[in-house]
Amino acid sequence: MLSRASDLLPASLGERHKAPDTGAKAPSLPVFRQVFGTCEQHGQYPLNSLDSEGRERWRPDVCPACAKQSAVRQLMRRAEISPRFEGCTFDGYAATAPDQVQALEVCRDYADSFAEALKVGRCLILRGNPGTGKNHLAVAITKQVLAQGHTALHATAYEIVCRIRETWGRRQPGDQTEQDVTRALGDVDLLVIDEVGRQYGTEGEQIHLFHVIDHRYRLMKPTIVISNKEPEEIRAYLGEAAYDRLREGGGQMVHFDWESHRGKGGAA
Repeated sequence: MLSRASDLLPASLGERHKAPDTGAKAPSLPVFRQVFGTCEQHGQYPLNSLDSEGRERWRPDVCPACAKQSAVRQLMRRAEISPRFEGCTFDGYAATAPDQVQALEVCRDYADSFAEALKVGRCLILRGNPGTGKNHLAVAITKQVLAQGHTALHATAYEIVCRIRETWGRRQPGDQTEQDVTRALGDVDLLVIDEVGRQYGTEGEQIHLFHVIDHRYRLMKPTIVISNKEPEEIRAYLGEAAYDRLREGGGQMVHFDWESHRGKGGAA
């Protein structure tokens, strides 16, 4: 007697592929437990975490906030910021009079928009009376620029001239040349030149500073100049060509014409 085709097939097609029941249970995933380190200054911080694939990853037992502060201090040392000014910030600048508020706003805006300034090489001149906070705001700008991942350097006009003159005379192979110094000063994203106009004002000084400013101008690198002199005196000291390069492309001059804050607990 012939069997029907339906008798030769399993009750359901799925039964043919059904895995045998062994009674085993699927392994359970380990429970992730967050572990924390403790910093006396900043409190707790996580030591472990899960990556995108669910794997546990461990970090060095170092407070992230302390590590960031240490990195900033190292950057400031590389930028040659004086220890006296390391604590300078925008929030710490004492601005009460309208002119002080305006100076603070201009400098803060410059730092906030430094990426745009870097595209066009926009410069800044901070001039006015001693002790009115020019260096304070210049350092605040620099710290924010460093935090954005850019490079910066602070130097006085005298230091720049000395660095160039140190290359003169007989040199050994590998010693820096005058052009090497100029190129190095052009490599940083932001160069701050302090105490402009406090030197002798010789033709040689003017030529050295012009070469540095002109080199950065050609590379479209922003430069901040700090001086206690009047605008006409700054122009005369730097020379017409260098002065015009600083003002080109939207370069601003900020005036600090109020009395000194030194000895009063204000900005330096």
